[in-house]
Amino acid sequence: ALLVVALEILQGVTRFALDTPNAEDRQSYVSTGFWFSLISYTAFVIIIWLLPESVSRWLLDVDDHQILLRIGSFAIWAQGLYVYTLSQLRYQFKAREYAFVSIVYTMLYVGSIVILVKMLDDPRGVFIGQFLTAILMTGASLYLGREDYTFVFDIPKFKESIGFSY
Repeated sequence: ALLVVALEILQGVTRFALDTPNAEDRQSYVSTGFWFSLISYTAFVIIIWLLPESVSRWLLDVDDHQILLRIGSFAIWAQGLYVYTLSQLRYQFKAREYAFVSIVYTMLYVGSIVILVKMLDDPRGVFIGQFLTAILMTGASLYLGREDYTFVFDIPKFKESIGFSY
């Protein structure tokens, strides 16, 4: 549920941030959505790390994939933040930056998976490669779209954004 809510806020942020002519309001929408996504994905990782056996049983019907679930939770965390920040480049009409980040992400992801899966000889390489690539490219997306990010969490804008999707 946390993952779905984190993805859904992006729709509301996009809807309202694009319609506001005020840069400060746009920054509040985008930043609030980012911080909410970060908190939601972090809560997801904490749940997986605290209850790996239960989650493994619930999702996979086995108890012995706890390490994969834990590593995978970090990959999901990083991928969620990457999707959010990459989307903001699109909504800022930064086509070149969006294309650059997308292409570099793809190249790094494929390269890291090939190397890590060969080195580790198991599926952990896929998750580790995804995590490392997504973290790096989230940083690039944040930097390239930095004018819309700040340390702000605006409760009314949060309610408006999340209310758009639900």
